[in-house]
Amino acid sequence: FCLSRGLGDVYKRQLATRAHGLIFNCNYRMESFAYVGSAYTCLATILQGQSSTVLEAVNGVHMDGKTDDDVIALRVNVQRLEIIPINLKEFFDDLRVLSIYNSGLTTLSVEDLQYPNLDYLRVWRNQLTTIDGNLFSATPNLQYLDLDSNLLQEVGINLLSSLSELKFADFFGNPCISVRASTPEAIRELNEQLPISCPPRVTETTTETEPTTETEPTT
Repeated sequence: FCLSRGLGDVYKRQLATRAHGLIFNCNYRMESFAYVGSAYTCLATILQGQSSTVLEAVNGVHMDGKTDDDVIALRVNVQRLEIIPINLKEFFDDLRVLSIYNSGLTTLSVEDLQYPNLDYLRVWRNQLTTIDGNLFSATPNLQYLDLDSNLLQEVGINLLSSLSELKFADFFGNPCISVRASTPEAIRELNEQLPISCPPRVTETTTETEPTTETEPTT
């Protein structure tokens, strides 16, 4: 049986796309996290597709009695993960913990954090330079935030304002700010300080006006 040339090309493109997608291999285990407690965790090793934006598969052997639905924590340590896969939620639907350590992450957006039950976010020793003010719009229950040792230069206004449950925020070791806060007052002060120390870029719009010519009144 032979594929026509056209169908064969499509088939090859599909194979190529899949071959370059991310594959996570999970070491499933129970771990403990601040403000969360014990959590069934995927400690992920990236097997292929480090530069891909799409997660193709998640492999690994579950602990006895556990399934994909029990996973509420994802950790990625010392891998190469420049961006969070656009379809991560298809594989990890209800994360309460997301931890990415020393993996070259360059961007983090509100679209990456569509987890309303997220309590714990640790993205430390990565390459983040900019954080938008709406980053936590979909994570109102966040209690623990760690952005230690990134490359932050710009932070959006009112970044922490919507996080009424936040108990710990760590911005230590960034170029524009190096602060940890663990009380409500300190977190409020940090929220006010962030756009001052790490001002977001403002696009200025210049409006040109025609010069006004004064005319002598006629008599």
